[in-house]
Amino acid sequence: MAWYANWTRGVYYKDYELVPEGMMEHFTIAQRFKQAFPDLFPVYSTSNYSVQTTSKMRTIQSGLSFMAGLLQDTGPLESSESRLNITMTGYQPPGIEIAKNSEDRLLRFVDSCPKYEKYIETLAWKKESRLFEASEEYKSGIKTVAESFNFEVTIEDTKALYYLCAVELMSPTQSKHSQFCNVFDETAFGILDFDKSLEKYYKYSYPYKTTYQMSCLLLKDIISQLESNNTTPVLKFAHEETLLPLFSLMGMFDDGEILTHATPDYLNLKMKTGKIVPFAANVAFVKHSCSGEDSPRIQVLVNEREIDIPLCSSRPSTCTLQELKHIMTTRADGCNFGLICDVSEDREFSTLHLILAALLTVTIVQATYIFFHCIKRCPFRKPQSCWRQIDSFCRYLTAGTLSDLFWRSWRL
Repeated sequence: MAWYANWTRGVYYKDYELVPEGMMEHFTIAQRFKQAFPDLFPVYSTSNYSVQTTSKMRTIQSGLSFMAGLLQDTGPLESSESRLNITMTGYQPPGIEIAKNSEDRLLRFVDSCPKYEKYIETLAWKKESRLFEASEEYKSGIKTVAESFNFEVTIEDTKALYYLCAVELMSPTQSKHSQFCNVFDETAFGILDFDKSLEKYYKYSYPYKTTYQMSCLLLKDIISQLESNNTTPVLKFAHEETLLPLFSLMGMFDDGEILTHATPDYLNLKMKTGKIVPFAANVAFVKHSCSGEDSPRIQVLVNEREIDIPLCSSRPSTCTLQELKHIMTTRADGCNFGLICDVSEDREFSTLHLILAALLTVTIVQATYIFFHCIKRCPFRKPQSCWRQIDSFCRYLTAGTLSDLFWRSWRL
């Protein structure tokens, strides 16, 4: 199969840009939400809507695309009023608040949490991924990929092809007939999907408490909005590294044990990140006032589908505000972001161990010097005198101070 010899480059976009397919997806998601909850979206004004994005270009474009779908044909700008030769019908430019990346603990907490950046971001997912890639199941499952080429294809090559498949699916010219995607069968896709899921799982989900606890400010903000009597729609646009920690904080998509490279039946896991956080992934919190109940109940929709919250004991399909608060305070230890992300204790711990390691190194070097110095000076016919010196050194090592040891070594 030599198709790659005739392969031509399609139209691609920079990884920081939202592709047209993504723009249309956000546009249509907004229209479906408006159709499902018509009373939640009033006539637009800046006081009627709260729209916030992170500082990344893709999320800004996502927010604009969503708002274009939500406000289609509702704005004051008409083509007849325009002096330019363009088509414009009821366009409404939305106001959007763009958070500063360095200060965004609400939506980009991964960039504001020192403990996460220092320890977790590059920890065990690499180990688990390597172990999975070394398994016979992985190697045999991707053999069909190598058969599509007339040369050796390594594991790294296969992962690169998997990435190129994803890139072509986003291309307006290649999405319908991606030749890179055609080299994978269902088995190979399942293996590579799980490999990618392991990475995202260890970076943003259950294995480390910090990864989900750092999303507590976002859950706290959501609860605050739900508690208020304000009916303004609150719309936030962020990333998969925002959603996965939030879902994990709320106990969602939990398979009951920490996933590893050896997890069996990985095709049927709850935590399948490719389905949970695909392109244009979304979560909605909808407040319902129920007759006969004092507290409103909260319905959670993930990718427009109702999802149970297992930690809500009264009724998993909907939570009370008190249950959401309980989840936040108990799962995030009170939601003190400073303590959750603090590395000072780890730094003190590391400094102490560095000091001890330095002292131990000095002692070992000194002991080695003394030992060989003694051996060198041992009389050939009277080794007892040498062993007496070594015995004396051992007594100094166990009973004397480091300065005593250093001084006596020079006298040997």
